[in-house]
Parts: sequence; structure tokens; C-alpha cells
Amino acid sequence: MKSLVILAAGLGSRFGGDKQLLEVGRLRLTLMEYNLKNAFNAGFDHVVFVIRPSLQQTLVGQVLPRLPTEISVDIVLQTLEELPSDCRLPVYRTKPLGTAHAVWCCRHVLRSSFAVINADDYYGKQAFRLLVQKTYTSPNDHLMVSYSLGKTLSSFGDVNRGICNIDERDQLVSVEEYENIAENAENILGTAHKTNQTVRLSPESPTSMNCWYLNADIFPLLEAEVRSVLSNQQANTEAFLPSAIMKQINMFGKQVTVVKSSERWFGVTYPEDVALVNDNIDVLFEESEHLLSKDVKRVLSNYGINSSEAKIESLGDGHINQTYKLTIADDIFVLQKINHQIFTSPHDLSQNTQSINQYLLEQKRTGIYQLKVPQQFLSKTQKLFVSHNENYWRLMEYVADSYTVDQVTSSMRAKQAAQAFASFSNALQFFPAKKLNTILKDFHNLDVRIKQLRAAIENNIAGRLGHCREIVEEILCQQDFIVKVAKIIPKLPIRVTHNDTKINNLLFSNQTNQPCAVIDLDTCMPGYLMYDFGDMVRTCCANLMEDATDIENMVFSLEIFEALVDGYRYAFDGGLSMIERQSLIIGARLLPFIIGIRFTTDYLNGDKYFTVKHEQHNLERAENQLCLYKLISRNETEISRLVLKQDANL
Repeated sequence: MKSLVILAAGLGSRFGGDKQLLEVGRLRLTLMEYNLKNAFNAGFDHVVFVIRPSLQQTLVGQVLPRLPTEISVDIVLQTLEELPSDCRLPVYRTKPLGTAHAVWCCRHVLRSSFAVINADDYYGKQAFRLLVQKTYTSPNDHLMVSYSLGKTLSSFGDVNRGICNIDERDQLVSVEEYENIAENAENILGTAHKTNQTVRLSPESPTSMNCWYLNADIFPLLEAEVRSVLSNQQANTEAFLPSAIMKQINMFGKQVTVVKSSERWFGVTYPEDVALVNDNIDVLFEESEHLLSKDVKRVLSNYGINSSEAKIESLGDGHINQTYKLTIADDIFVLQKINHQIFTSPHDLSQNTQSINQYLLEQKRTGIYQLKVPQQFLSKTQKLFVSHNENYWRLMEYVADSYTVDQVTSSMRAKQAAQAFASFSNALQFFPAKKLNTILKDFHNLDVRIKQLRAAIENNIAGRLGHCREIVEEILCQQDFIVKVAKIIPKLPIRVTHNDTKINNLLFSNQTNQPCAVIDLDTCMPGYLMYDFGDMVRTCCANLMEDATDIENMVFSLEIFEALVDGYRYAFDGGLSMIERQSLIIGARLLPFIIGIRFTTDYLNGDKYFTVKHEQHNLERAENQLCLYKLISRNETEISRLVLKQDANL
């Protein structure tokens, strides 16, 4: 989850009203909504509105119904009663306590990194994309988007701006405040706050417009800033967010990486600004709102498709690639933008899918494989994907009259899922698996995962080892199981493994309610059958989701497990060797054990890989998965009996 905080509690004194709710442009939306559309396209899916109580009714009734349904929403009220413990409000204080206080008020809904913007400013599409891209390379830094000073000025009055000093590594050194900045025919002049001297400013000066991406470690500094302001016992002093960030830089050596936007910023400060915003928002936002459509048209032209009447909508709820249903007249396609941050070689990924599809089509022609095989389409240049604007797209067949299922709710569904995935594996048993490209190296390699955990323990870079020492010791005490995995692997045949055998990677027919296709082949690689079986057990047999914290109530369903075994063995029809059957028993324990190790490792490393909602999220997940591992281990005798029973007993 990527969160965006919108600061919308301001009084708008210079404007003379609630400018954050002002509707502008052809679409008659607030600037908050234009920014949210750009942020959503960049990958943000959670918004926190910080408002005054008096704005809540209008926000809920007017703005929220217009937001994309995929965006989750929290509303935080910034009030003068929301104070750190033991703090008192100065007498006669009526003005909000400032932006540091506004963000501090969000501490209960934000426990991981988040972006912050103002409600009455328009930041353009580039800012949000820059932030998302930089989070992959600088996950532990705060980030700030800067704009050229000349692209932030108002034509209707002077403004105050923070001019940034940035070192050669693009790290923020300081922010100098300048007041009464205005542009005349020849120069941009402003008054330095520290010296009260009027100086000439460069139009290219990097300028902070309160667009940040912050780690959760900012909250103690925000509270300190609020306490400092309250201790002054003055009526109108404010706790500013930039001040707290600069203290974190100067006192604790925090790094703030600056990314530079080349776009124009504009906002509403004066009533006269409204006309300018109306004139500009349609032009600037059209580029952002329809960027996807323009990209789609260019991509489709590479497939020889006329997209003049194309309609596009989101498809599914995948967390990695962006997938769309594309309708052109009577034809329907699946269009997918590959996440090349995760899948670093779109060529290898697409080539694997193509090789598997071609083989399965031949198996289908001979009657060995019964499910549908959705195909990838080749571009005009006979390529499996199209590269455009540093993104990678592919066009695929849409399976009509089908639906997906998110959870296994009965043994019948479990058997259907197992039978479908086993049919997929069985049809590929003679495919040269070793010729497939490795998409995610050492994905289920237990030895590597243990080494990564030991390195995380030794480095303890997030200082969290003391909070998870018990679970770490519990993992490392499973040496007998680790040895058991190591001993069986050399005896197993290498097969094509799907590696993501959740039930929502199956399509079900609307007519028969039976599985009709295995989808999402992105993680198909050489591997062992126990990986796919173990992932089904992990995702189907527990009554709790992997994020659940009430693990004392977790139950492992032997009924569902037996249905998975029956479906698997039915599809293989006696084609499983004894050693592979035995490996299924190990795989049932292995997958929750591995994912528990990965969650623990990421927790120790400071939550660098998995998206988290709060500081303990990865630790809670680890405890959840290791609880499942222990439940399966306790049932190993019965599990072994079910897996190894004779076919005649099915």
C-alpha cells in the first residue's frame, strides 16, 4: 500500500474561504482530486485527508463519491484538542497548529512510509512518479520533490518560498526561507528571512512546495515540534513540517533525497489565482489524465490495432503488474503493463510464457490438456511485448464468460483448484524445464533464505532484533526440517512450477463453475512440485489470512487438505513417483516456513521488500505463517497418511 496524506485543514485566510474544496477545470474537480488521479496512476492506493471538522460533511458528500473505488480512504480531523500528552493549549489559540501537527495527527493510520502534499496545490503527474520510482532505490531516506522557482510564482502577488540547498549527491542540506518573492520584467526578487535583505533569485532555484515522501521515523520529531510550539504559550505560532525534517537532518543525520520535477506547479493563494488555475488545469491535467490512453494508443498501434474507439478499465486486483480489460468494438483483450522493478527482464518473462503456452496448445490438440490457454499476441515486429516511455506492455487473449475466486470456501473448491493446477503441471511434465529463464532467483531456496536471515540478524540495521529474538530462535531451531528439505531436493525431478498457486490465479467458467484456465504465468520457472503444492496448502488450508493477528484462533483444515491431495492425485492419474509424493508432505510445511522467514528477514531489515501498514506488520505476518507451519507439523502423521494412501482409496 502506498499512502498519500493531503493537508486540507487550512483556513485560507488570504483567499477568503475554503480553497481546498474549490472546483476547477472542465471536470469541475478540486485540486485534491486532480492530484489523486495522478497519484493513483503512479501507484498510490491509499489517501488520508487531514481536515477541520467543519469540512467533513462536504468532503464525504462531495469529494469521496468521485474517487476511484480502488483507493482506500481515511479521514483525520486536525483539532486543537489533539495534543501530545501533558500538553496544554495556549489561551485564546484558535488557529490550527501547523503542518507538523497535521501530519502528527495521522500517526494512528500511518505506520509505514507516506507522501504528503497540500490540498490547494497542483503538483503534476511527474512528482508522484518520481517519488514512487525513488522509493525502490532509497527506501530508508525521506524524499522531497523540488520545482524550479520560476515555475511556482503567482501573477497576482508576491509569495513566500523555501529555496533548497542541495549537495552533489542530491541530498537536502538546508531550506532557506524567502519572503515577498515577485517577478518583474527582468528579475525575480525576494527578501531573505534571516537577513531581511532583498536579493536576486535564479528562476532555476530548486524550491520546496511541500511535496514529501517520509518514513514513519518522522513522528517522534513531529511530536517534539508540536511540543516546542505549545511550550511558547503564544497564540499563533505554528509547528511546520519542514522544520521537523531539518531538525532530523541536522540532529540525527537523516538523509533527504531531492528529486527534481521539470513540470510547472501552481496553486490557489489569491482569489485572482482561480482564473489562472481554470485556464491551466485542463491543459496540464489532460496530459496526465490521458497519458495512459495515449500510451495505450501508441502501444496498440504497434499491434496494428486501431484504438479510436477503445475502452479501457482495470482488471483484477494484482499487486505487481497493472492489468486492464481493453474493449474495441466487439473484441476484448487483456492489456498489461509489466512491473519492471520486480520483473527486471520483461523479455525473459514473456518468453517463458510463450514457450509454455505453445507447448500447452500442442498438449491441448492431442487431448492431454483440457483447459484453455490464453495467448500472448505478437506485435507488428513479431515481439512479445512493446517498449514505450520506459514501460513494457503486452497484449493477451481475454477469456470471456469467466470469473475468478479469491478464497477457498469448501472442499469442492479446493479439489477443483488442486486438479486444475496439477493438470497444468502434469501437461508440462516432459517440457524441458531447465530451458526456462529464472525470473526470481532463489525464490524458494531455503538455504538462501536462511543465509539472508542470518545476515539480517548480524546486521540488525533497523534495531529490531530485540523485538523478534524469540521468533528468530524458533526458526533457527528447525534444523531437522531444514536438513530434511536439503536431503530430498537432489532426489526430485525438476519440473515447470507455477510458483503462485493461489485460487485467484484460476479462471472459472460461468457455464460450468469449473476451472477453465490457469493464468498469471509470470513466475513460472524450473522448480519442484512440492513448491506449488505447498503454496496451495499455505493459501487454502488455514482459516485466517496471513495478515491476521488472532493466531490463537488459527485452525488447519484437514478436510481442505485432503481435497487438495485428492485433486492433485486425480489429475496426475498415477503419474507421481513415491519420492514426489513424499515431497508433497515436506512442501506443505516448507512454504509457510519460507514465507515466515522472509517476513522476519524483512522486519529485521526495516521493511524494505514487503509493503507494510505499520511497524509490526511484517513481524505479525511472520508469527502468522510460523503458527501455520507449526499446525501443519503437528498434523504431519495424518498429512502423511492422506498423501501416501493408495489410489484405490480415493
